[in-house]
Amino acid sequence: MANERHLESVGRELMENALTFYDRLLLQTPNDPLMQVEIAKAQWLAGELREKLGRYEEADKGYVRAIALYEGLIRNDPEHADHYRRDLAGVNINRSTVLQVLRQHQEADDAFTRATRLLDKVPPRLREDLVTEWLIGAGNNNRAIYLHQRGEPASAENTYQQGILVFARLAKKYPTLPSLPLELAKTRTNLAYLWTTANPPPFEKAEALYQEALDGVKPLVEAHRDVPAYAKQLGEIHKNRGILYAKERRFDKALEDFRDAKKIFDGLAAVYPAVTDYRYLAAITDLNLGKLHLDKQDPNGWQAAIEELRLSSKALKQLVEGSKNSTQYRYDWARCLHLLGIALDSQFRQEVQAPAKKLSDAELAALGKGVEAAWDQTLDQWQQLKEPFRGEFQYAADWFNTYIQAFKFHNFQKSRLLKSNPAEAEHHLARRVSLTKELLELKQDDPALTNMVGETLLDLADAQVALQKHAAAAQTIAELAKTVTPAWPKYALAARCLVQCMPIAEKMLTEPERAKTVNGYADSALTMFADALKAGWNGAEFLRTDPAIEPLRTRPAFRPAFEKLLQSLETK
Repeated sequence: MANERHLESVGRELMENALTFYDRLLLQTPNDPLMQVEIAKAQWLAGELREKLGRYEEADKGYVRAIALYEGLIRNDPEHADHYRRDLAGVNINRSTVLQVLRQHQEADDAFTRATRLLDKVPPRLREDLVTEWLIGAGNNNRAIYLHQRGEPASAENTYQQGILVFARLAKKYPTLPSLPLELAKTRTNLAYLWTTANPPPFEKAEALYQEALDGVKPLVEAHRDVPAYAKQLGEIHKNRGILYAKERRFDKALEDFRDAKKIFDGLAAVYPAVTDYRYLAAITDLNLGKLHLDKQDPNGWQAAIEELRLSSKALKQLVEGSKNSTQYRYDWARCLHLLGIALDSQFRQEVQAPAKKLSDAELAALGKGVEAAWDQTLDQWQQLKEPFRGEFQYAADWFNTYIQAFKFHNFQKSRLLKSNPAEAEHHLARRVSLTKELLELKQDDPALTNMVGETLLDLADAQVALQKHAAAAQTIAELAKTVTPAWPKYALAARCLVQCMPIAEKMLTEPERAKTVNGYADSALTMFADALKAGWNGAEFLRTDPAIEPLRTRPAFRPAFEKLLQSLETK
């Protein structure tokens, strides 16, 4: 086992040579049932091997070919049809797992349903052999993982329980086979993790099941120290139980479990550097350690969180760049970057609000740029995951959460810089507008987000007025008017912003452009006020007294239209 990748490569080569041999023979004796059986088995086994190597599309093609062969055998050899149905059910169980990975949801459901119906037709003497029951147990475990990811916890729990019953029965029936208590521990760990992710988690029940899994795996690790699968499962139990303890704010217990898991995964990755799964699990454990420091909400732990999360981010990035099937790696990288953004953001705010030491403006600006870059990088990763996770609730929620965190950061920067550095504040306002518009594209029918876009545009326009950028402010207000309706509560404030542009344009422009521009701002403002009036706005007092409206109230060119508007408001 010193080089697992080498063994997998040799196995693949042998299997593909066998397939070539069988295909050649089938061409010579196309009606020979025995040969078709062997080829069907070879296709099935080749699919399993490719699945283990992460070549899921190729694995699915092999399973499809095996299914076609077994279906032909059922039709053409009724004497052995029950044997073929049993094997065909096994192929469908394997295929449902691959389709789950490929995110072909309906096809995965259909394959698992076909497997269940086929097994119902198989006599107990054939269905209850070791291989078939093992497939049923593993199929239930994989299926439950999938249901959990789809947000169906009740169905997932029931399916896990079925898998546990199968493996518990097999482990008792075949006590000398160590792979059976391993599979039992895997399924128990997964069910305990399902409970861990509940809000709130059934803590005592989950903790007890993790302990059962540990009690089953520890003897295997002691007896078979040269078998990495047992050590890996022990690490999985510690990692997942650490998450449970962290949710219960039992941070010392969580830290102990995470460190045990990290030691195991780092050791496996060192011995088997070609096996990416060990490096992945080590990176995820670093992610959990970083999150643990954040969950403590201790400012003294933010630097530790940043270090752990940077370590995890580096490893996950390498996995993304070095893997053809990098979707899950990229998802976890995005999760890691999100947490890193929170840690950097928290550290930055501490330096602004309660610094341990006085930083220069340049140092503070550099820290802020680092936070902004972290949020931008996270959003970029979520964007790249848009297609494979389209329509999935958890993905949308995670992406949305990053937007909200980034929005809060830019809002903090805007408030901090508006007086001292208005040009920099304008940048953060513009970024807020961009983020909110992107959010609106994700949730187009959300009125709260539409209002948020209006708010950010109005903030941006106000900042541009303060910077004497009348044309930019007017353009921003025009965009606002296309985004929200006149019934929006702050629509009249947007119109006022246009009025504020008038004296700026008068001061900065020359004739004839000056008169044209000022008149345009006045006409647009009056139109917006009138539209707000039609939508139910009652702002007569506002128009009479607000100092910003003075250019409309006092100038002869605009006074008649203004008086007419005011009269309409007062009549209403």
